[in-house]
Amino acid sequence: MDARQAAAGAIATMVGSIVLARAAGDKRLSDALLEAGRQAVRDQATSAGAECG
Repeated sequence: MDARQAAAGAIATMVGSIVLARAAGDKRLSDALLEAGRQAVRDQATSAGAECG
């Protein structure tokens, strides 16, 4: 995966997390969705770094 594709995936994940969190209507669910999105982006960055190294 190239850097542009990784960045696009991260942005899509972040935007999707925000949209779902805002639509959730429940603070706990909203917070959980945002944290899941953060963790997914972190995991993606970690695995991309491992592939490059």
